[in-house]
Amino acid sequence: MNAILALTRRLKMTGKRAGEFGISALIIAANLFVANNVVAIVVAADVAKDIAIAQLVDLRRSASYLDIFSCVVQGLIPYGAQILLASAIGKISPLALTGTTYYCWILGIVAVLSIIFQYPRLKPLPETITQPETLQD
Repeated sequence: MNAILALTRRLKMTGKRAGEFGISALIIAANLFVANNVVAIVVAADVAKDIAIAQLVDLRRSASYLDIFSCVVQGLIPYGAQILLASAIGKISPLALTGTTYYCWILGIVAVLSIIFQYPRLKPLPETITQPETLQD
């Protein structure tokens, strides 16, 4: 976690953007090594939550970036399950297929733009939800 935050500081980023880019870098690295969306998210979730809390990133945005960048990586690595299955069905090389996955590139670009422009701006959740004490007769 400290290495990711140090990298964002070197790139002159602070605050929410740094946290969001850090979370994105974390899930990208985890997915490159594990090559499975669910496992990568489970592995990175605790650290991502710590980064989100430290950098004041909304936990909903943190979860979204975990999911989005995990999907982006899965569509771009030639050893991911989706690419291997599609290449087997199409009887082509996984490397040939990874260059034509435009959806993943577009999704990644839109997600990066979302971080840069901080869009959408989410309404804060209430800190506590009050429960009724007891029912009155």
